[in-house]
Amino acid sequence: MDFPMHYPASMDVQLLLTDGKGRQAVATIEFAVGRFLSKEDIKARIAEFERDEMPEGFRLMTKLEAWDYAMQQATGSSMRFAIPGGDDFDD
Repeated sequence: MDFPMHYPASMDVQLLLTDGKGRQAVATIEFAVGRFLSKEDIKARIAEFERDEMPEGFRLMTKLEAWDYAMQQATGSSMRFAIPGGDDFDD
């Protein structure tokens, strides 16, 4: 079994979810200990989560929804802010 150890840490990624009707949730996905992750690794794991683990009635937030969530967390305000860049996630 090939199990490379690149560093003494593990990585978790928090996915921002919504039901599109005002309910929000955060799902944590874990990655193997000590492994460097590529963008492709992360995208593949998110796709797997969407396909196999997404709570019923929820979906990943859009870029605008994620930005609003981040601004609420940073400022404590439900005020809406302009989104940087376009409507689609940056690659």
